[in-house]
Amino acid sequence: MTEAVNGGSNISALKTDIVNGIAKINQHKAARSAANGEITAVREDMKAKGIPKKALTMAMAYMDLDPEAREGFDVAYDICREAVGLPYNAQGDLFVAPAKQAKEMMDDLGDKDEDDDAGEMSEEEIQNTAEEMDEQLS
Repeated sequence: MTEAVNGGSNISALKTDIVNGIAKINQHKAARSAANGEITAVREDMKAKGIPKKALTMAMAYMDLDPEAREGFDVAYDICREAVGLPYNAQGDLFVAPAKQAKEMMDDLGDKDEDDDAGEMSEEEIQNTAEEMDEQLS
């Protein structure tokens, strides 16, 4: 069974509406295509600067979460990363380099005074210092 077109007695007005509707749809498609091209250009620029497309996409999706969902996501994500053996606190990694740099500076100071053990830090102490710095900022 086919549906009858409800154009009333004035089918020419319906045809005009159809033509106008198609024109509007095509305008929106063109605008969407232009916007998609601009988005692609931004993503390519970020990729050229060392930011992978997936990282940018994930950050944007995270940004769109409401605060309660973010908190739940953070906990679940940390658990998932730990479960598969990946570091689960990226900020901890952020502080390892400064802690090593501080160790090197202390080592340099220690070289000036051979009797002073200041500046002697093991790799474990560096990691612990980085973790403490991370906790203070959390």
